[in-house]
Amino acid sequence: MSGEPRPAGHPDGLSPEEAARWERLARRLLIGSGLVMGAMIALTFLALAMAPQDDSTLGTMKALVFRCH
Repeated sequence: MSGEPRPAGHPDGLSPEEAARWERLARRLLIGSGLVMGAMIALTFLALAMAPQDDSTLGTMKALVFRCH
């Protein structure tokens, strides 16, 4: 605690300009991480769609699933 009075309405002691800057940064990080997650999910579905659908792959996947769970 520095002993300086805090501005009214800003319990964390940030000025309105600083608060707006941090809010913009948080918004950018949230949007960016959402885009990265969306891209990862889309690439996962693309990889599953491109995987061979023959019986050997299906049998291997079933063996892995039932052995691990």
